[in-house]
Amino acid sequence: MHAIKSLNCTLASLVAFVLAPFFLQHVSSSNWIVVLVFAIIALNMFWYAPADTESLPLLGEGNRKQLRNKAVLSALFLMIIALLVPIPEVKTLIMFGAFYQMVCIHPITYKLLNRRRNNYEIYE
Repeated sequence: MHAIKSLNCTLASLVAFVLAPFFLQHVSSSNWIVVLVFAIIALNMFWYAPADTESLPLLGEGNRKQLRNKAVLSALFLMIIALLVPIPEVKTLIMFGAFYQMVCIHPITYKLLNRRRNNYEIYE
């Protein structure tokens, strides 16, 4: 997901990478919550990844399948890291990063921001 205007990108980045972690740093998560949240993230990655942009369509079914597999494996890898980290607040921040990525590729986000999805269909 890319913002159309630079100001929108700056504001979204501030909220996502500064304000949200600032407030979430005091939230602690158990391993059960980590597994549950990452199961939801991995399923969404499987269903909706990869997401392309209007300026960079992802051409080729094989390429999209490879990127989808990498997205799911990355989510599972992050889950393992979050499970191994002994600090609950760090678990929460890792989960938030993966959750934010899931939100960025989700079709609802594209619809809310009035952006096109599956731009490769125009070229194939």
